[in-house]
Amino acid sequence: GGGTRLPTQKEALSILGCEGQGKVFRLAEIIAAACLALDISTGSAITANEFVRAHEQLGRNRPGKRLAWSDIDSSFFNTLFEDADVTVSKTSRYDLDTAGAVVSDVVRKNSREITGLFGYRLTLVNGPKDNPIDTVLKIKPGDRELINIGAQVARLTGEDTLSGLYEAQSQVFNIDNSNVREIAFYREADPRYKRFIPRIHGTRIDRSRRIYAILMENLSFCSHLHTVDTPEVWTTGQIESVLASLAAMHSVYWNRYADVPESMQIKALNTTDALRAEDLLRELTRFNASRYPELISPELRGVLDKTLSGLPEFIGELAGHPMTLTHNDFNPRNICLRPTSDGLSPVVYDWELSFFQNPQHDLIEFLIFILDPSEQVDAVRHFSEFYTKHLKTHTGDDFSNNGFDRVLWLNAVHLALFRFNLYLLGHNILKFTFIERVYRNLSNFILSWGQG
Repeated sequence: GGGTRLPTQKEALSILGCEGQGKVFRLAEIIAAACLALDISTGSAITANEFVRAHEQLGRNRPGKRLAWSDIDSSFFNTLFEDADVTVSKTSRYDLDTAGAVVSDVVRKNSREITGLFGYRLTLVNGPKDNPIDTVLKIKPGDRELINIGAQVARLTGEDTLSGLYEAQSQVFNIDNSNVREIAFYREADPRYKRFIPRIHGTRIDRSRRIYAILMENLSFCSHLHTVDTPEVWTTGQIESVLASLAAMHSVYWNRYADVPESMQIKALNTTDALRAEDLLRELTRFNASRYPELISPELRGVLDKTLSGLPEFIGELAGHPMTLTHNDFNPRNICLRPTSDGLSPVVYDWELSFFQNPQHDLIEFLIFILDPSEQVDAVRHFSEFYTKHLKTHTGDDFSNNGFDRVLWLNAVHLALFRFNLYLLGHNILKFTFIERVYRNLSNFILSWGQG
């Protein structure tokens, strides 16, 4: 009965291994397992408060709510402006240089939604004297879209194990909630950050329409924009200006994780999260070492493998030293210099990967992007001492040079295992122009600095 002897039905049963006498219980087990899997998935979604939201966003019978270009008008900007006395009366688009927005460009090309950076000239009523004003509208993709882009890149490697691990353990890269983290940072962070970040005119989160928007000043008048491939333009004085500002920023939440607003969804360095992704980190290291032997030498591979073998102790040692809120993507792709009456002042943007960890993480990342490899060790020591002096001034803490140097080295290894393993994976497809130079700097530092 049930049509099981019809050709198509019989073929399907054969594929399942359920065709013929005595296979009815196997078929029942498969049906039961499928039903149980669906119930577990649904129950998990309800428990995580994602069930209703997923249906609102992805339900096939829902009317289209996604943001359209026609929606971005005066009314849209009036909902963004924090200053209730300011009214936007007119808007017009202008071309914006987005040379540094590599990931945003990739997401935009692979998304049905409006995402990226867009220039808008706004005419204001009761606004500033300079009217109209040029602004940048940043519409962020959802964190799931970013995770999916990474999963697609992993699948394109042809490594089934790697792609499977990425989809299961990618949370270790701090991408989840990145779409709201930057907005919450601009809304809720301590006011002392304001002199180091772009002027924010307003923000908007509309989960039902998947709108995550930031309206900020246009920084094109600043110098050192998009200098990731031209580190030679950075003078010693300009590097020191950035590091002095970095020390001031790091002092704001110095050893005070409990004071970071919960809305910012800032994770803190911990052993549990790292261990959950240990298999992914091992597989990424293996793949990248085989794919880029000219970058990951046997000596460096040995350091990375040894660290992975003692991952709990490694993370535990990092967490045992002072920690603070870090930018966690602190390099010339996200830094420029604002002209002021006192000279050039750093502006730091793109805070979506913010993380609570050792301040040395931001320091070493900035230095490997900026410095000449041939002079690196001496230069790192000079700038490290300069930064430490300013950090001591702001925090009152005294730092042992040996202890600070050790944690600086540990954070370089952490960068190689976590951030740069991901960079190299993306480099297969995206071809980052800076990656080989910067990775060599990182490798040279790890191998020449020793272990602090």
